[in-house]
Amino acid sequence: MKKLKMSKRSKAALDKAIKHWEVDVKENNEYPRSDNCALCGLYIKNECQGCPVCIKAKQSECYRTPYYEYTAVLDLLGIASDIAQRKRLAQKEIDFLKTCYY
Repeated sequence: MKKLKMSKRSKAALDKAIKHWEVDVKENNEYPRSDNCALCGLYIKNECQGCPVCIKAKQSECYRTPYYEYTAVLDLLGIASDIAQRKRLAQKEIDFLKTCYY
């Protein structure tokens, strides 16, 4: 099986997505959306085809990633939910994103 090679554009978008989670989400408790994700900006119009997250999770739209656990907490409890829990879940997403390089 031929190994995929990550493009510079994909790597830059993944780097930017990780930085977004580290700063905007983890520090400021922003609600994550596809319109503020560098990866979604590149890949969502093509149903996530080629997205490193989609490749890793084997699902489009970030299914089977910690993103869904994080947003479920926000959907259920709102932005005022437990800060420690949100930070823990954000870190879980950051850790996952760091495994998406190929």
